Amino acid sequence: EAIDKIAEYSIQMNDKIENIGARRLATVIEEVLRDVMYDAPSDIKGEFIVDEKYVDEKIQTKIKKENLANYIL
Repeated sequence: EAIDKIAEYSIQMNDKIENIGARRLATVIEEVLRDVMYDAPSDIKGEFIVDEKYVDEKIQTKIKKENLANYIL
């Protein structure tokens, strides 16, 4: 479900802002995984699950707080 949700947000943003194709997908994925990539301690091993709810929280919060133009590369 998370992959479908990421694709859905990418399509919506391409339709509403500017169609930049797969670059939009990369931007959305980066936003969803930002905390994991930069804030997760490197010495802790374990599993991190990205589900539909997590994607919604990350993207909807970002959309509400920032101008959508920030997603344009």
